[in-house]
Parts: sequence; C-alpha cells; structure tokens
Amino acid sequence: MKELFSLCNGDNDRFIAGSILGMKFLSLDKVYSEWKVQKELHSSLSVTDLQDLNKRCTSVEPGKIKCHCINTLWVPIADDSGGNYIGIDLDPEDNGKVGQIINFGRDENEKIVIANSLNEFVVLIADIIESDECVIEEFEDQNVFVFNGHWHAIDYLKVRKT
Repeated sequence: MKELFSLCNGDNDRFIAGSILGMKFLSLDKVYSEWKVQKELHSSLSVTDLQDLNKRCTSVEPGKIKCHCINTLWVPIADDSGGNYIGIDLDPEDNGKVGQIINFGRDENEKIVIANSLNEFVVLIADIIESDECVIEEFEDQNVFVFNGHWHAIDYLKVRKT
C-alpha cells in the first residue's frame, strides 16, 4: 500500500470516471476522512442497532469476511461517491486473509473477497481493463466504464466472482 500511494496518491480531478474500474482511487487524506466517517457512524449506533444491521449482511464465501455492516478495520481505497467502497480488510473472518480486498458500504450487504491482496487486486484491474469485458462508453457527456452490461464495478465484480 505504501508503494502504491508513493506512486500515485489517488485520482485527481481530471478523471471523470475513477481510475479503479470507474470508482475513485482515494488519496491518503480521503482514505482517512472516509474511514473517520465510518468510525463515527459505528460509534453513533447502539449495540442493538449494529446487530440488526449486521443481520442483513452476508458473505459470498462464508468464513472469509465478517458479516458486518460497518467495521472500523476496513480501510477504503476506492469509492463510488455514493457511500460504497472497495477496501482493505484488516479484520477478516477466520478463513480470510489480513489485507484481502473487499466491498463494503451503504448498499453493500453482500460481501465478496475481490482479491486476496492489494497486489492481486492491481493485477485483476489491469486484466479486466485489457479484456473484452470492459469498455468505456459515453453517458451524459461523460466517459464511464461498462462491464458486460454492468455499470457499477462492485456489481460486476460480484457476478464475475460467482
């Protein structure tokens, strides 16, 4: 992660579509501010509220990701500007790996392990972009990524994983 951020500290404003499959690659300052929002939200909820929210969550690969709605040890690295993230899991379930790349956020009750490591994730992104699965189309005067008919990277990654 240190090496990645030393090469590029997030997307700059010239990218309309984010560089991580259409999601914005967060700068370190933005990683911290988004993590802080998650931490404050977690702290504001009662134990009962958290338990109720967690009941809605599932993991495509049971035992790898904790079925939580919010976990302060999930570090966002990309966001869709709608409260959903791709991030690094520093608190995996027993069969998961510290550092695995996962989805989480407001609309992400179904969790997936996108990649087992940040290095694997970078290779995955490159493979998808170079494949026929990913095209860039113009939509409302903006370039957007489209993946085999899916407009959202996390939705596409879920279908691709299963």
